[in-house]
Amino acid sequence: MGIFTSFFGFKSRKNESELINLISNPEPDEDWKDLTFAITEYDLRSSRWVFVCKAIYESTVVGFKFSIEEGIPAGIMDKKLIDSSFCENAGQIESIGAETDALGMVMSQLYEQPKCELFTHKNLVYTIFPLNRDRAYLKSGLYKFKLFYQDPELYSEFYINIDLPKRILEFKEKDFDYRKNIIDSFRK
Repeated sequence: MGIFTSFFGFKSRKNESELINLISNPEPDEDWKDLTFAITEYDLRSSRWVFVCKAIYESTVVGFKFSIEEGIPAGIMDKKLIDSSFCENAGQIESIGAETDALGMVMSQLYEQPKCELFTHKNLVYTIFPLNRDRAYLKSGLYKFKLFYQDPELYSEFYINIDLPKRILEFKEKDFDYRKNIIDSFRK
């Protein structure tokens, strides 16, 4: 790695022809709508990872930008949750334009909610709880996180799993009851 990349972080791109199917559980009788994205770009900026995540849904490219702090502490020790591992403002979702607007539309349909035609232009900030036994150095493997959107009127929870070596990010539902608030938080 050269001097430029050691000062300004590591950046990598994945060919968009390698995008994967958005729905990771396409069985017709499956109610959960867990979403799988290829990490098409990633960059470590000042101890914060930034991922551009994209997938294909019925020939439409959908995607978003997700950022998360590097080195989030372990959240589980000796099969017990470590309450002090909650990290406020540690995760963020933001729009990358038309692909994120398309994601809002697709998720509205999948979650059986009114259409989200335009994704918000504000950054959505989340508290994170790590579901890992080790500190999350994302380059080294699969890490799982529970995210909390703390807006009192739009409170929601969901999971994000990141496998950087495989360049996969999963957006997993926690509870059907959060679908409306997730989509409403995405609206412009």
